[in-house]
Amino acid sequence: MQIKNARTIMLVIGAILILANAIWITISGPIIFSSYDASSLAISDLKGDWGRIVFGMPSMLGRLTYVWLLLAIADFALAFMLSFREKNEPYVATLVLLLSVVSITMGGGFIIGMILAIVSSLGFIEKKPLKETFIGTMLRAARLDSSVFEKLGQRADALKNAVYIIVFINIMSGLGNGLYVTSAQQIINPTFASIATNILIKGDVLPSITVGGIIISYIGLAVAKWLIFSAVLYFVLTKVVGTNTRFESVGLAVSLAYSPILIQLFMPLVLFNQPVLTGTWPVAFFFLTNIWMGITLVLAIRKSADLSTSKALGVTFLASSLYYAINYTLIQPNFPLQGINFIIQPVDITEFMLTIAVLLGMFWGAFARHEQRR
Repeated sequence: MQIKNARTIMLVIGAILILANAIWITISGPIIFSSYDASSLAISDLKGDWGRIVFGMPSMLGRLTYVWLLLAIADFALAFMLSFREKNEPYVATLVLLLSVVSITMGGGFIIGMILAIVSSLGFIEKKPLKETFIGTMLRAARLDSSVFEKLGQRADALKNAVYIIVFINIMSGLGNGLYVTSAQQIINPTFASIATNILIKGDVLPSITVGGIIISYIGLAVAKWLIFSAVLYFVLTKVVGTNTRFESVGLAVSLAYSPILIQLFMPLVLFNQPVLTGTWPVAFFFLTNIWMGITLVLAIRKSADLSTSKALGVTFLASSLYYAINYTLIQPNFPLQGINFIIQPVDITEFMLTIAVLLGMFWGAFARHEQRR
């Protein structure tokens, strides 16, 4: 027997990490990397700068620990079966995918294992090279692979894929936001005295029915906001700049530019300082992912509309300022979103920032007509 390719190697490594993480937790409990001694610390002692990263969910373990361990063993066995056999690949790969997702309760193979297993199992399901799979395409966009954004509008299923990407990204980010907000609320106003200790000291991540509502609201509003931003960007590209860009190309480029937002799924696993909405965390996390998204969007516009980098930057600033004005005046006040939101106050600062964004767009050539290449 021979291992088939790199996709299979990724799957095997992911399954090994998931099983190793599960065995470790079964023996020693959830893994917590922290700047404090979790075994002897009280919440009142959490002062100054501190942080922790946790692998495993204590509230989901207890008597169920061995059930999750058995699922990790099953994932490991099926992954090896998939590595050496061609028969029933989609069926087996689907089981591996599901088992890899639920492995998050046992740390998800230190997260890396879960990611490797999910990406590679999707490759088996879709029967495509890894870089061309659903997840692979988003990962390539997130790492700024310019080839992803070439000839987007020529795909017959461009808009359908764009919607799938937006929905998937917002399920993941909504889950991360929901779990984080639920944890923060329980820390501030705990239902029971022990809850805050379990979250801060023992590294618990508490599931809640509220999380489902946040995910649903994220998906519905995200699709509407994606359509609005795509329409604004399409207007700027075709009517202001004068390109021949198709709406399908714009819509898919925008959805792929959202790929870095996937990282927000891991927010509940990492806490720094008091996990309430302060000026350091999670604001810094959100700024990081959104700046990353902005850079990806500039690359997407440059490649899909065949623009120079400076003009793509100008188009991004102009379209984003128009979209933000619509979002700030019409969407946010009428459709408040559960979870973490940032509103710039006072209004004068918002208006000033929008003016600067428009001026930057002008400076980088957003209002200069584009000459089509022959």
